[in-house]
Amino acid sequence: MDVSVCIRDIEEDVLRLLRFMDIRNVDLRPHFIPHSWKELNESNIHDSLKVEEIKKKLAEIVKVLRKNGFHVNSTDGPAIQRFFMDDSLPLDDKIENVAEYYKDFIDILSELEIPIMLAMISLRGFGPEDLPGRYGKIQPRGYLMGAFSFHKFEEKTAGVDKIKGGIKTFEDLLAIHVKLLKRIAPYAEKRNVKIAIHPDDPPIEHESIPPGYTSLNKFRKLLDAVNSQNVGLVFCVGTFAEAGEDIYGALELLMKERKVFHVHLRNIKYNLPKHKCYDEVMIDEGDINLIRILKILKDNDYEGTINPDHVPIYHYNNNDELRSPTCWNLNDKRCREGYLYTIGYIKGIIAALNDS
Repeated sequence: MDVSVCIRDIEEDVLRLLRFMDIRNVDLRPHFIPHSWKELNESNIHDSLKVEEIKKKLAEIVKVLRKNGFHVNSTDGPAIQRFFMDDSLPLDDKIENVAEYYKDFIDILSELEIPIMLAMISLRGFGPEDLPGRYGKIQPRGYLMGAFSFHKFEEKTAGVDKIKGGIKTFEDLLAIHVKLLKRIAPYAEKRNVKIAIHPDDPPIEHESIPPGYTSLNKFRKLLDAVNSQNVGLVFCVGTFAEAGEDIYGALELLMKERKVFHVHLRNIKYNLPKHKCYDEVMIDEGDINLIRILKILKDNDYEGTINPDHVPIYHYNNNDELRSPTCWNLNDKRCREGYLYTIGYIKGIIAALNDS
């Protein structure tokens, strides 16, 4: 059990900070992997993705990181959500094209010995900032982090049409993902690459947005249907806590089933079922008992990494506040003080647990 950090590209000051924090595991989320349907050719997703170009660029970054003593723990798969929201192609053709590209991408990760692919299968966009209702909030200790209000979400989506075309229900979504993952999971098993899926954040359902994986029960349906040792979760502690889940019981069960491939660790106050809102807060002041989370991981011999996926911003301006800040990678200079504090806190707990 160790800590990892997201980076987007190689920068000398990023490498220095990684060494300073004694971080040896990197989660690579490069700019050049397609993250939206707009980046893809509408007629053939597979031909448009420039697989060899992606492989070359990834190989260059991995080579530099390994030369400097770092291990690449994971990288993103392509975000193909917009593809499935387009009705211009038959569904089976979409699944066929996406499956073939994922196999090519799995080949790349296998050859580069990157063990985990973060599968970007959400229909809602790249992350929490893609949904209305999220905003920047200055907390009493003076830092800035993201927050979400369902009331703000409803205000901003008032009058918005219901979803047109594409996938309207969770049952539709589940059927497509089961079919897709059953196509690629045996290939991932053969190539020794794990497919990790992140929950939708914020974990809400509403007629104005596509359905999503907003509860552990929905993930359970997916995992049971696919039934592959190489398909599992990014256990995002913050997102599942936002959904009001029993995060401790769920983590214990999923660890025993060996379905937790990667962990995102942050803290929050409040949750959506009870308060209709939540605040992201510093690692040491939320509602989540992080010592308990880390002890469950240790007691179940977790061998993966823990990524502090959102960290506080200490130097900010009105633009940061208005654009719903989510600090999640070390290349973002606004994040660096937040990473230093957060990683030191997590490492301190891990050291204490290891010494007990």
